[in-house]
Amino acid sequence: SDGERLNRMRHNAEFLADRGYLREDITIDKATDVLYTCSSLEIYEVLVLQRGWPPPEFARFVANFMISTLLTPTEKA
Repeated sequence: SDGERLNRMRHNAEFLADRGYLREDITIDKATDVLYTCSSLEIYEVLVLQRGWPPPEFARFVANFMISTLLTPTEKA
């Protein structure tokens, strides 16, 4: 259900926050909302089923969006 998915995404957001991975300007609530939205069936339906994105491209897009939106940038070696 959506409620269970929301709870899982909050758990994931708390995991990221507890380990110091979230950007300073991202609260647990905002991270939960981003994770919940990115894991929604609606986004998949629009981009893959309606707009024809290949599933691997969709997966890369969602992953890159979540990383750039939520996580603290890391230093490149």
